[in-house]
Amino acid sequence: MKCRQALKLLYDFLDNQLDNKSVEEVKEHLSQCKHCFETYTFEEHLNQFLREKCCQQEQQETSAVDRLKQQVKHRIEQLGEEPEESPEKTKGNSERFFLFRRPVFAVGFFAIIAVIAFGLYLTNSNPTVWADNFIKNHDLAVRGENPLDITTDDPQMIDSCLSSKMKLPKSIFLKDMDCLPSGGKVADDDERPCAQIVYDIHGHQVSIFVMEIDDFTRPDGLRKVPGDESTYYYKIGDHRLLLWNCSKYWYIAASDADDDLMLDFRSHFAN
Repeated sequence: MKCRQALKLLYDFLDNQLDNKSVEEVKEHLSQCKHCFETYTFEEHLNQFLREKCCQQEQQETSAVDRLKQQVKHRIEQLGEEPEESPEKTKGNSERFFLFRRPVFAVGFFAIIAVIAFGLYLTNSNPTVWADNFIKNHDLAVRGENPLDITTDDPQMIDSCLSSKMKLPKSIFLKDMDCLPSGGKVADDDERPCAQIVYDIHGHQVSIFVMEIDDFTRPDGLRKVPGDESTYYYKIGDHRLLLWNCSKYWYIAASDADDDLMLDFRSHFAN
């Protein structure tokens, strides 16, 4: 068996898809050909890597891995159509960089990089991550699973308690008695303080998050509230978020309240 035949059968050999006669022929060739044995060893490790990745990722990523595997196999078939180098010529080229001397290695190497990059892309490309964080903190505070620094309906006491961690704008504390605060906290996100004030409005809990304007970047694609060009609206599931900035602060209001209540809540804050 020649090298090009062995390479064409390599994946079927690794996947146990060959008949007994072909298996023995491939094994015999690998035992005698150092170059093909190195290729086999590499592809075996690559196969193992891809199998582990497939177990860890969702079906979407699995299909991408299959495509990469087909590309590698296609490249191997292309190599089979190229003239074989004689042992003397191969030996003479032994000083070349291995990625250029072993095209199969190069394809496999870049396939691994592509799999890792694709996995990282899936992890970081979720467009709702920013909203999920605010909703999660709102829900945890409402359920009492993430205790507030202070629980009171006295705005001055909340301001006094939180001011040691973050200077808050006075406009954050509503004077309308229909919008009473129930508590607040300041959390550090990568050393960027974010205040959360929880309000009880007609039986609904609304969290308003406050961050300095340089510590938050408004996501793209948000639609503006009709009649209020300074406020952005976002809905995810049963939750609604309103975003606006004033002076040197960003405000993000989060709740499962309906649109009318959220817009009424926003109307109490100056632009």
